[in-house]
Amino acid sequence: MKKKSCLSLEDQRNLDAFEHLLRIIRARVNGVAKRKHVGVYLSGRAGTGKTVTVEDTLRDLKANYQYINCRVSPGGLYEAMKANPEDVFVVDDVTTLYKHPQGLQVLLAALNGRPDEPRPVTYVLKGEQKEPTFDFLGGVIAISNRPLHRDPVADAVASRIRPLEHEPSDEMIAAVMRSQALKGFQDMSAEQCREVVEYVVEQSRRCEYRLDLRHMEHGWQDYRLWKDGESFDIHWKELIASGMSRILQEDEILLFPVNKADEIKAQRETVRLAVETFPGNRQKQVEFARLAKRTFDRRLGELKRLGLLPNCHIASLPAKSSKG
Repeated sequence: MKKKSCLSLEDQRNLDAFEHLLRIIRARVNGVAKRKHVGVYLSGRAGTGKTVTVEDTLRDLKANYQYINCRVSPGGLYEAMKANPEDVFVVDDVTTLYKHPQGLQVLLAALNGRPDEPRPVTYVLKGEQKEPTFDFLGGVIAISNRPLHRDPVADAVASRIRPLEHEPSDEMIAAVMRSQALKGFQDMSAEQCREVVEYVVEQSRRCEYRLDLRHMEHGWQDYRLWKDGESFDIHWKELIASGMSRILQEDEILLFPVNKADEIKAQRETVRLAVETFPGNRQKQVEFARLAKRTFDRRLGELKRLGLLPNCHIASLPAKSSKG
């Protein structure tokens, strides 16, 4: 509470609101760990503490859990569950699995039943049973930056799992950053940490990039590199600015890795899906698409001119969009 008193009243309110959101996550995790629910699907913007909160809560509960945060096949997930049938599985941002019908079928079987009763899981490949059926008694905590896509299998998973959307505001994240800065960081003082935080906030707004808690610690390390004379005379502000610009570029390249024509086509499809998923809510549309606002508006205008948006969504579009 002493550290909180150094924050402005607005930051204190935003910090309290953010901590309330984290308590909701902890409650959902506790529900899975204590077998009140078979699982939870936690979605929301990146860099807002979703994974850290889930793991910290499971450790505090002394729950046995398996953490998967890299590419995993449906068969790989099946084998992991078979080897640890009573554990909580934290599946973090494995988008290839969520988009894979067989992967969702494995999740569907593991979630199909009461949380306190065995749920039989069988993996079948090319018409033959891969391994004997086993009973799964654990839970699943799926974490993603995006909600499940819509199809019958994904909808079936969603009907069995407790959904939770974690969408703190930029004001909340800025308050968390300022609160963390008060503690200092390694050999940095609280004042130095706060200076970096304010620059990260300013740079994020300039780049039209939503605040990310990871940018804060990256920024602190850039400051330490400069302070220790190891940055080849590049100022810490320039290091941070170049790093955040690089993140913006990589996000677009990773989403659309082929050529310019394919990139535009993929961006249009992403914008179309965003508008259909969140009709009338421009903020969530832009967040879902993960594009700069200027790029989003450009693709949006192209979709309108091409007549590729359903009539029911036209009214939700901005009146003016960029040309190009």
